[in-house]
Amino acid sequence: MENLLTAVFYVFSKFVVRTAQTSNLLFFSPCTFPSPLYEPLQFRSHCNLMPHLPFICDLHQQLSDSGSTVILDAFEKLKSVLVRNDSSLSLGILIVRQLAPPASSSVVYSNKYEYGCLFEDECIHMDAEKIQQFVISARTFVKIYASTLYKRWFLEDKTYNQPNILAIIILDGLVNDVRKLPYVKIYTGDFRLLSSMFNIQSECVNNILQGWPLHMVIADLIEQLGHSLREFCILDGGVRLHVVPSWAIYIFIFCVVVFFVAIFMEWYIVRRKIPYKRSVTSIQLHAGKSKAHIIFY
Repeated sequence: MENLLTAVFYVFSKFVVRTAQTSNLLFFSPCTFPSPLYEPLQFRSHCNLMPHLPFICDLHQQLSDSGSTVILDAFEKLKSVLVRNDSSLSLGILIVRQLAPPASSSVVYSNKYEYGCLFEDECIHMDAEKIQQFVISARTFVKIYASTLYKRWFLEDKTYNQPNILAIIILDGLVNDVRKLPYVKIYTGDFRLLSSMFNIQSECVNNILQGWPLHMVIADLIEQLGHSLREFCILDGGVRLHVVPSWAIYIFIFCVVVFFVAIFMEWYIVRRKIPYKRSVTSIQLHAGKSKAHIIFY
């Protein structure tokens, strides 16, 4: 009985601590999140920036200092594609424990300070149906949140062919979602990168679900994003075509020719042996008959 009460108290205390920690979290709407462009002081104070990792905003302090070296090593390997010539970063990563969607559609309509910028974005087209999905659908909420924050995070500059990338890592899902599923959303301004971004998102979520340490998840994410950007720049936004090399085609043709030659030779040899066997058999039969004739003569 005492052990049962102890176990119940332990579970209850963990629940209370988790609830208290969640209630103390700082939440921003996509329109009020501190912009590194327009509100750099607020961005630095709220994002818990590490001096050597200025591209990571750890809003809820989920990243430990001990794992930052692994992230820095991954970043340094691909620094040539993640940092432009003017020293500006083309990569941004937001790490949060949870995000808080609006309670209802009326909040989105009435609170212009929190959500007014959504109606000014011509790319989103916030109609009644999309607003409803923004409130009840976690996937839609995270997608719109990422696209809105992307425009506040990076300065639009068409002089560079290299696109910017914003990755949002949500470790415990949304506040009103009891499943506490992690979400990873990667947004870029160039649609040609979207196909590779979807695969990277899925792999990052799988790594979190498999229990990888957060710094390893981020390091792997940086490496994959860096390689995608490098290939994008090399191909000038095109798609790599996986073509069979000519030497492989020649070897295949040679093997086919050798195969048919071997079949023809085998057929030819067998065909020549059949008449020979028939002649030998007839001679043996004739000799046998002669001997029998002599014996009974």
